[in-house]
Parts: sequence; C-alpha cells; structure tokens
Amino acid sequence: MGFAENLQFMRWKKGYTQEQIAEQLQVSRQSVSKWESGGSFPEMDKLLQLSELFQCSMDVLVQGDARASYVEEHEEYDKHMNEYSRAVTSGVGLLLFGTAVYELLSGVYVAEKFCDMLFMFFVVAAVLIFVVQGMKHSAFTKKYPVVGNVYTDKETDAFQKRYITMCAAGIGLLFCGFIFELGMDGVALPPRFNEEAVHGVFMLIVTAAASLLVYAGMQKKKYSVNDYNDENVPGKDKKLIGRICGTIMMAAAIVFLLGGFLANAWNVSWVAFPVGGILCGIVSTLLVRERK
Repeated sequence: MGFAENLQFMRWKKGYTQEQIAEQLQVSRQSVSKWESGGSFPEMDKLLQLSELFQCSMDVLVQGDARASYVEEHEEYDKHMNEYSRAVTSGVGLLLFGTAVYELLSGVYVAEKFCDMLFMFFVVAAVLIFVVQGMKHSAFTKKYPVVGNVYTDKETDAFQKRYITMCAAGIGLLFCGFIFELGMDGVALPPRFNEEAVHGVFMLIVTAAASLLVYAGMQKKKYSVNDYNDENVPGKDKKLIGRICGTIMMAAAIVFLLGGFLANAWNVSWVAFPVGGILCGIVSTLLVRERK
C-alpha cells in the first residue's frame, strides 16, 4: 500500500470525512481528495499532522501497509497489555498474600523464623515478576512506541461496564474486610488460635480487593491508548502504573522488614502491606487521565 491507500484506510478507520480532515489540517477538501487519488503529495508539516492525527508512525503512513500494521498492532498490543496487567496484579497480590499467609501461620503458633522465611519467598517472587515484566514492557514500547486506536467504541463501552463492576466489587471487599476486622475485635478465639489468625483472614480479603482494583486500573490503562502513546513520546515524563505500584510495594516491604527486624514489631509492621495494596489500587484506578 502507498500513501494514498494508507490515507484512505486510516481516514475510514477513524470515521473522518475528507472535509473533516481538511478542516483539521487547514487545507481544502480538494487537496485531501488529490492526496487520496495520488494526484499530489502533502508537505512535511502536513504529514506530521496526519501522523499525529492517526496516531501512527510516518513510515507506516508514507510507505508502509497501514491495514496490516493495524492488525498486527491490535493483536500484539492487546496480548502484551493483558499479560502486563496480569503480571502487575500478580506481583501486588503475591506480596499481600504472603502477608496473609504470614499472619495465618502466626495465628496457629507456627515458628516465627519459618513464617519469615516463607514470606521472603513471596517477596522474591513478586520482585522477579516486577523486574521481568518491566523489561518486557520496555522492549515492547521500543518496538511499538505509537499504536493506533485499536479498540472500537463498542469494545470500549463494554469494558467500561466491566470496569465499574470490578471497582465496585473491590471497594465492597475492602469494606467487608474492615467490617470483619472490627467485628472480631474482642471475640474469644479457640485455644489453638490467636488474634494474628484474624489479621490473616483480613489480609486475604484485602488481597482479593486490592488485586481486583489493580487489575481494573491496569485494564483501564490498556484501553487508554492515547496515554500509552503520550508516555512513549520522547521528552515526556512516563508515569507507568506498574512502576508506581512496584515502588509502593517495595517501600511497604522495606517498612515491614525494618519494623520487624529493628523494632521487633512484626505484629504492627504488617500494616504496611494492606496500606500499600490499597494505594496501588487507588493509583491504578485514578491515575488514568486523558492527555491532549
């Protein structure tokens, strides 16, 4: 496909008329018509405007195959972002779940050293996930720094309904966890259990809630293609939700370990993880904004 065919395809994909393209580029409709028929070729500044308008590279627009590129981008982008969403969610979930397991085992009087060792396995697994997926995401953005609008309005609207449901479920689970924690306060437990077991159940609920909120936020980011493109424009700050969540959870791990080893406050420092998980959920849900 040449420039004329690429321009026709991209205009059709965006749903623009020749008049609308002409208005945005401040040229006549006849100029756009001549471009599409191969009768003339736009100047460099108009090519740059077209590339920005269609969210594609100039190479694809001028001498590539826009149709094939669109199909490839759609498949690769959707596949990668789904994997990335699951990875970030798994990393956050592992850290929170490790805390839950620590509390549950402590609640049935398992040796503290064993609990510490098991928890560190969860931390190592989560860190490895963040590192590996961070490298994969970096490689993907280098290969596909800009992608087109790969989702139709119907697909976006369908996700928006799922997104609202996931957010409501996550927030509801958080409230259930706090209700459970408050409700069990002062309740007499069987001899073989202590209050740490209650904290463990609470952390399981928080794990499910935070994981759901993080996943919802990551999927929301997937459908915000403009954000992805803006993040990969040279010279702009990159605010990747995955990196922020990774930083938050690593900070929570540091607080937990310092509080435990230096102050021997394991029964208090675990709070760093539910707080970190909740912050990740909030960041993933709210730190998605449209950039112009």
